[in-house]
Amino acid sequence: MRTSDDLLKALDRWFGFSSFREGQREIVEAILDRREVLAVLPTGAGKSLCYQLPALTAERASIVVSPLIALMRDQVDRLNDGREVAAAVDASTSRRETDRVLRLATDGEIKLLYVAPERLENVAFVARAKTVAPAYVFVDEAHCISEWGHDFRPSYRRIRQFVDEVGAPRVSAFTATATPEVRRDVVKQLELENPAVFVQGFERPNLALNVVFARNKPEKVLELARSINGATIVYAGTRRLVEEIAERLSLRGVDAVYYHAGLDHEARRRSQEAFLGGAIDVVVATNAFGMGVDKRDVRAVIHATMPGAVENYYQEIGRAGRDGEPADAWLVYDDADERLARFFIDANHPDRPFVRALYDALANYGSVPLGERGDGDIPVSSEYLEAVFGERLNKAVVESAVGALEDAGRFAVLSDRRRKHAARFLVSKERLRAFVKTTRDDVKAASVVAVMREFGGAALSSFVSFDLERMATKAGVRAKDFEEAMAALERAGFVAYRK
Repeated sequence: MRTSDDLLKALDRWFGFSSFREGQREIVEAILDRREVLAVLPTGAGKSLCYQLPALTAERASIVVSPLIALMRDQVDRLNDGREVAAAVDASTSRRETDRVLRLATDGEIKLLYVAPERLENVAFVARAKTVAPAYVFVDEAHCISEWGHDFRPSYRRIRQFVDEVGAPRVSAFTATATPEVRRDVVKQLELENPAVFVQGFERPNLALNVVFARNKPEKVLELARSINGATIVYAGTRRLVEEIAERLSLRGVDAVYYHAGLDHEARRRSQEAFLGGAIDVVVATNAFGMGVDKRDVRAVIHATMPGAVENYYQEIGRAGRDGEPADAWLVYDDADERLARFFIDANHPDRPFVRALYDALANYGSVPLGERGDGDIPVSSEYLEAVFGERLNKAVVESAVGALEDAGRFAVLSDRRRKHAARFLVSKERLRAFVKTTRDDVKAASVVAVMREFGGAALSSFVSFDLERMATKAGVRAKDFEEAMAALERAGFVAYRK
């Protein structure tokens, strides 16, 4: 355990600060005390420092899993002020540069290595990362690991296996927004052992929240944008509305650029750089313009479309006033927004008679006596449900009712991702071993190795069943690629494969 003076000296050396912000010291100390940590800190509270400081003071390098290239590069640039202590490896990084960075990380010269979660699916990268023997693995934007999180990224599910494979002694997770349900899921997915959990208050005293009704949204946004003195982000829910608002602003004397996923990479880069560099004060965007943005002097965030969840709204307005100066958040809504919000409320909360009717229909279809347990799967067809419910059938309502019944323990849903697959190898262990050694197809080799490691000789004498996602994760490949590899091996006569 470091003394208080040691921590303050390190803080001053690496960041030029004389004191910690509220909550930072406790998180840093927990990490240095070899605790695994889950920290939920509001935007602008300095959560990145909480893992950067322990990493910078460690003897070995640490690996940071982060979801956006722009976000990784921004943090690397901030840390590498006249020195090289951090680096990022992403899809655009050349093999030579990747090798150089990993070599420096292995030697402890680079202290923080940022990687995207999809990189953890690369077998060659994982093998090289083992040589780094990281002191810590940190997960940024950790809500992405949870299916209940609003930015769910399936590749985040690979992190626990990656941590085990590279021999990292501890993993800690950080995010700005996480409901209690998301926090529980993050702890479960990362298999955190007795984690120290920090949840800081979400109040932003410098941020004024305003809600205003408007019959003409683009005109109201124009009025607000003209009244704001400084950088402004306008969020809209569709690409069409984004372009419409940006065009209206530009035609009426407000310099604005727009940003959405439909633009090519170069167009998005130009818009982002114009805004971040201060050449343009207003950017109109979908929520694709998000976590990679760290412009501290944004004076206002305007929502021209009602966000789908409070967590989305909180994270998006959190991009205003990160310098601590007064800033505004404006939510502009109309009658259509209210009707849509009520529709989703009704869809997400089906009434009791519908839930009961769905349970009865499913039990009848599977010939399961009411209140008893069935013995097997019930492959329900949409045609059957349509015949039972007719015009009352609404996909969103059905999904919510199914979720309620599953939560109540009445049945378990076997989605395509969770359904069991089965395989049996049709050749000898020696031939399989020779195939793995000689094939140039890393995915097929990794898939064979994963099944054999899991089941051994049993996979040679009978069918063995497994969860597709879990087995693909063990192989270090995507589920789709695992399926394709097994199908190809079946065509070659190596395996019998059942979906």
